[in-house]
Amino acid sequence: MAQSKTTSSDEYKALDKAFRHFNKVLFKSTLPDVMFTLNRRKYMGGYFWHQIFSKRGGKERRHEIALNPDYFKGQTDRDIMGVLVHEMCHLWQSEFGKRPSKNYHNRQFAARMLDIGLQTSMTGKPGGDEIGRGMSHYIIDGGRFDKAFQTLARRGFKLTWESGFPKPRGKIDSSKVKFSCPSCGLNAWAIARAKLICGVCSKPQALRKMVKTVVSV
Repeated sequence: MAQSKTTSSDEYKALDKAFRHFNKVLFKSTLPDVMFTLNRRKYMGGYFWHQIFSKRGGKERRHEIALNPDYFKGQTDRDIMGVLVHEMCHLWQSEFGKRPSKNYHNRQFAARMLDIGLQTSMTGKPGGDEIGRGMSHYIIDGGRFDKAFQTLARRGFKLTWESGFPKPRGKIDSSKVKFSCPSCGLNAWAIARAKLICGVCSKPQALRKMVKTVVSV
């Protein structure tokens, strides 16, 4: 007997359900339809791409919201949905705000995130820079997003699939940590006590230590 549905259809159906729920509760159903993709981009939890899809033979365009199934591993559905709503904030800014330069998270974006219960943070923890490139965030307990997710979970929402992290090539020195420039996103690896300066920016500045931080763009 032929299967009536595929594995991917279940997962995308769950994402569609979550998108519609958060759109209604957090954005008053103002966000347009998007194309969802699962994309295994290294060091990214997800990303938003402005009108990258076009209808074949027509003029319709669609934005893309991608989530990284490698990031799902070890994360709760609440964490993963936080990434989805992070990208929905990019969608909101693209439609109703002023779009910043590529991958940059400006004060308008940070304010919208805070309004719905997500705090932008370069480190993904309290105290991290709130604006910049390759931005992470953390969930505010009891905030609007937290409450919206709890409602979704009570309705039976759950994600089912994840993909494993790719195996690293060659031997990695576990004593080294990742450093990242808060402005241009330049990355480097060095011992934890190192003090690195970015040589790419017009105004060289210290690279900040980043330890196992997954970002969204």
